[in-house]
Amino acid sequence: MVQIELLYIRKNIMNNTEIIFSWQLLPNEIWIEIFQYLNTRNMCACRLTCSEWHTIVAIDRKKLDLSHYFNINNDIFDYLIRSCPKINYLALKKCPNLDGNLLELSLAKSNGRLTEIIMENCPKISIKHLHDIIVKNKYQMKILKLKNIGKGNNKYLPQIFTLVPQLLEFAFCNNKLFDKNLEDLSKYCTNLRSVTLTNCFLLTDIGLEHLLKCTQLQYIDLTGCDKITAL
Repeated sequence: MVQIELLYIRKNIMNNTEIIFSWQLLPNEIWIEIFQYLNTRNMCACRLTCSEWHTIVAIDRKKLDLSHYFNINNDIFDYLIRSCPKINYLALKKCPNLDGNLLELSLAKSNGRLTEIIMENCPKISIKHLHDIIVKNKYQMKILKLKNIGKGNNKYLPQIFTLVPQLLEFAFCNNKLFDKNLEDLSKYCTNLRSVTLTNCFLLTDIGLEHLLKCTQLQYIDLTGCDKITAL
């Protein structure tokens, strides 16, 4: 029925016939598919259009990419998370004011099941925050990429690794990382395909030996790890 209506509309437009087209002719399933291609800014604009779009946009939004939106504050982030209750992908970049405790609370309200987290330059989000988020929400992480996040106790890293045995990609850049951490990583995350550890200057050849135990590893970036000489 929808195809027939669309063909009728297209034919009349080509014939320069004036018609009135209501977006209500399209079922929600088609709008949901369309809205999946929106970036975050346009998604928010559409949600403000009318009450029906406000509901539709959030029905099945699974990707929240904020990597191009700097200085996201706590209130905006909480609103966006509530607007996307089923997200499985979260990317944050240059969010110096985003609080790790707020991140925990916001994600706890969501029904999403994150499988990918990418964070860069988020100094108020620590390893402990990420650990608590994964524990409380039982996320089945496949991709975890962290760069310049808040300084925290590395004792939480082994616990994170035990919770994400299906991890395929791991990046931990510009932070303190020890050989023992790589031993735990290779022990619990045996399916790793890609590891990026740029500027983790405390790592040595011993850590690399542990990492190479991951037999499915296809990519390693150890740029800036000057104590590793075996490469």
